[in-house]
Amino acid sequence: MPQSGGALGGCSDITALPLLEGTPNITFLGLGCRMKSSIDPSHLMLGINGKDLKMVHNHIKEMEKPIAMLNKQRSG
Repeated sequence: MPQSGGALGGCSDITALPLLEGTPNITFLGLGCRMKSSIDPSHLMLGINGKDLKMVHNHIKEMEKPIAMLNKQRSG
């Protein structure tokens, strides 16, 4: 999976590549993007093709309960 690390900008990483190639891609974004958008340093950006949106949504919903259990365990 190509990943520029923000060197080519978030738009090409999370918009153009998934649309043109039909594959998901992530980026850490560059410093300029982060400064302009106030995106938290721990966040990544993910771009997916529209045809995969329902599948990704289903996977996120499946992770909801295990993540809640982990968060509860961490908070004690």
